[in-house]
Amino acid sequence: MPRYPNKKQSQIESQYEITADSITYLLTVRESPTSTMIYFGGQHTWCLELQVFPDNPIGFLSKIEYNELCTLKGAFNRGSGTLQLVGLGMSYIRERYPHVTHLEFDDASFRECDTDVTIDLPFFYYALYGQSWYMIKMDARPAKESDSRRIMDATTAFNAKKATMTWEQFDAFVNTAYPLSESAMRLHWDGSTTWQEFFQALRDATDIQRLCVWMAQWITPFIKRVAGLDFNSIRFTISLENTHAHQVFSMMRGGAGHRKRVRTQRRTRRRFPPID
Repeated sequence: MPRYPNKKQSQIESQYEITADSITYLLTVRESPTSTMIYFGGQHTWCLELQVFPDNPIGFLSKIEYNELCTLKGAFNRGSGTLQLVGLGMSYIRERYPHVTHLEFDDASFRECDTDVTIDLPFFYYALYGQSWYMIKMDARPAKESDSRRIMDATTAFNAKKATMTWEQFDAFVNTAYPLSESAMRLHWDGSTTWQEFFQALRDATDIQRLCVWMAQWITPFIKRVAGLDFNSIRFTISLENTHAHQVFSMMRGGAGHRKRVRTQRRTRRRFPPID
């Protein structure tokens, strides 16, 4: 079971219980003269890690993941739980560190298709909706203007490729068992003018899990090659002024949520593997 990182001697630790929508998280804050580490999670493991610096408007979203052990009370839901957790972290930073205006992060997120298969989430969402999950759900944008232009140019080229790529070319690249019959696949292919229309038609004709399992095997190299787009090489930024952060902040300040200080517990020092 993953454990919280060891506390450094230079850090001062405070812990709180944060409750929102009947779900209670443990908030651990470790402050030092050079930076502050912020963790949201359960008693023994954490699902959100943030780092802020004195006088630096840019903080870092170092870790966000799903784990059912990341609450003290209540179920941590996929998707909506992630949004809530990021919103809580952003709200806390806005209140306690108002000089921080943006969070930067590398999008290495993934989605579990079933117990054995995972898919690169930004590539999966891009195929279905033309943007990554964080771009749609949290209004994330590339941190560099050059990367924004890069995505726009890649999207233009990717969409143009749908009009010129033949079914035989697509079939040769994918080379995996279809989620539908070949005749049904050809029907959706011929009836779609964009990639989003094609993949969304398949989603509606089957289900998201089967589509996820099928695409997991090839969608990342497909988008990298055909669109020339690699989400793993782009750093993204989220503004702390976005709508979702405002909603969670208002909830916490308005009384629907609460914070309770808890006693900081002594932890046995041991070596942990680095955070991915």
